[in-house]
Parts: sequence; structure tokens; C-alpha cells
Amino acid sequence: VSIAKGYKRHGKTLSYANTPVHRVVPDFVIQMGDITERDGSGGTSIYGEKFNDEKFTLSHRSSGMVAMANHGSDTNGSQFYVLLNKARWLDGKHVVFGKIVQGMDVIR
Repeated sequence: VSIAKGYKRHGKTLSYANTPVHRVVPDFVIQMGDITERDGSGGTSIYGEKFNDEKFTLSHRSSGMVAMANHGSDTNGSQFYVLLNKARWLDGKHVVFGKIVQGMDVIR
């Protein structure tokens, strides 16, 4: 939420404003949230460059689930993705933190 509103750290404002969707894999995911490079190669968090995984409570059980993109355990930055179909094999690897409740028709 802090980056969505604009968060200041070390004199820089971290914000999702005007960050593009940088990756679309049809029938799988739409990825975005690279607030530093804007091309999928960067990203940072309000906690520092990377932060640890939170609990793997929610599942990649259906389209519309929103999860952190990472490069392995405890490497979360600012990037996230919206799932376009169920992908249970990602459970325990990427933390799901929400679900799109309105507007999936626009995403599809």
C-alpha cells in the first residue's frame, strides 16, 4: 500500500504510478511493478532492495489471484503478477497476497 501511495526512502519516491505492464504470458500471468527500471529487470521495496517471504497462506487456486514475483526464496521486491488461470505449482514459491474482486473482465 505504501508504494501505491508513494513512499519516500533515501530521498527517492517509490511509487507504482505510471509503471507499465512489462510481461504478459497468455493464459498464465500479467506481470508489473518494476518501479526502478520499468522493464522487469529491477524493483525494490519499502524495506530495502529485497524482503523475505511472508507466510504462504493463500493459494494460486484461480484466476485473479495477485502474488509477488521473485527470483527464489526471500527475494521479493516491488514486482507482482495477476494470475490468469489456476497455477497451483507456484504455491510455496510465490506469496499470494490478494485477489482481483472486480474488473477481471477488463484484464482478460
